[in-house]
Amino acid sequence: MRFILYALFCTSIFSQSVQSSFSSDKKRIVFIEYAGSISTVFSPIEINQNNNVLLTSYLIAGNDELPLSPVLVGKIKISWNLSLTGRTTAFYSSNRTLHSYGWGLSFKPGQPEENSPWSFHYNSGNFRSYDMLSASSASSSIVRKFSLNKLSFFIGYTANTTKGIDYTSSKLISSKSFDEKHSYFTFGTIIKIKGIKLLPSFAYGDNHKILSIALQNQF
Repeated sequence: MRFILYALFCTSIFSQSVQSSFSSDKKRIVFIEYAGSISTVFSPIEINQNNNVLLTSYLIAGNDELPLSPVLVGKIKISWNLSLTGRTTAFYSSNRTLHSYGWGLSFKPGQPEENSPWSFHYNSGNFRSYDMLSASSASSSIVRKFSLNKLSFFIGYTANTTKGIDYTSSKLISSKSFDEKHSYFTFGTIIKIKGIKLLPSFAYGDNHKILSIALQNQF
């Protein structure tokens, strides 16, 4: 029953209203950075020693009327300190389908018997919005976990590069191609609920802010 509920959450479809063109240069940049963040999202939690697979279902919301985005992230253990990440999302708006997919690697330093609070992540992905945007992204991240008053938290920093083509007809755009670089800090907490972890987090960058909540399980 738990798996069925978890799968339903992962595969939810959300109807959103997305503009066919951007009303300002700022909103265009915000949407591009948001696309880069969604296509490279990853789990900050590593796989436990006795497990091999980690599954995380995200629900991500941004500022400036950005669409609400469900993202499914899976992680498979390659060795005690290295994991392979894959992600996908697809949802339908009133005018178009938006979808994204990508892969990544997670590295945990230290020794097998140690529980290092640090982890390093490299991710890449693609984002498509029909008749609006086509983008490819790459990001590098560093994450540190810590405890405070018996509560678990994580904080991270991500640098992202997003390149692609803008298909909108906005007169504000001087060129259809783009190459945007942005970075942001992430802060979140880890809440355990009957074997499943709940991960609310907030990401803050110069142009965009992202609030996300995730359900996570590993086996």
